[in-house]
Amino acid sequence: MGACSLLATLSVGCDRRTPEEKGKDYAEQKLGFVEGAAKVLEEKGKGLGKSVGKGVGEVVKGTGSGVKDVVHPPVKVELGSELGGSGIKVLQGHEGDASGNTRGVVVYLDFSQGFEGRLRLHALGERNAELGRAELPEALSLPAGSQKNLTFPFPSDMRLSQVQSYSLQRGAATSVALDPGLEQSGIALSQLKEQGQEVSVYAIFAKPFSGGLQLRAKGDDGTELGRSPATAKLNYAVDSASYLSFKFDARTPFDKVTRYTLHSVAPAKPTPP
Repeated sequence: MGACSLLATLSVGCDRRTPEEKGKDYAEQKLGFVEGAAKVLEEKGKGLGKSVGKGVGEVVKGTGSGVKDVVHPPVKVELGSELGGSGIKVLQGHEGDASGNTRGVVVYLDFSQGFEGRLRLHALGERNAELGRAELPEALSLPAGSQKNLTFPFPSDMRLSQVQSYSLQRGAATSVALDPGLEQSGIALSQLKEQGQEVSVYAIFAKPFSGGLQLRAKGDDGTELGRSPATAKLNYAVDSASYLSFKFDARTPFDKVTRYTLHSVAPAKPTPP
């Protein structure tokens, strides 16, 4: 048996410490390791070690989780003034993984009231100067009592290390209007709702209508960003109403859509049996 093995065996056999003393010594060793790692990270990582050093009893549960929390540091998220009465509560937030051309900031929210609409996250630096913003790619439709994890996509070249806090605000409302070709149709639109790739709108027909309809998505400058397939032939009598649903291609950039326009088009041909 080597000298090191013999010494280790004798050390274990002669250890007369109580379980409480052993536990205390072990905890001090682990804490010393974490504190040392935090100092190195702070020196080499421009302050990242502070994230590990703070709340070490809660955040660091071994080397693996310690590294994970440094890679995905927590972030400070506050509600904007316009969401003050929305019933939304920020439970936690942290930086997420980079994916493609974006870097995600993940925010976990509690909705004590129902919520309909878009949300946008503003990144703030010193003196609350805005450094950037990210909007969810689709609108939310959540009942009261919901909780949801949301990832806001920031550009991949944005330096999140410069961000001191984030402000959660209501996103831009998306509008819907008739194409000029339908202005004399007697159709009135309301209750626009976006859910995934499907967009629905409530239509009231003050005049009889027969034909196909199509919804087109547009950006701020009026550029078309996508369009739904034409509906089958629709027939509505005077003073009737209906919810109309339109499905878009999954590649439609809904985060850039600011308005929709309804168009009269040739009806889709029925699928043969």
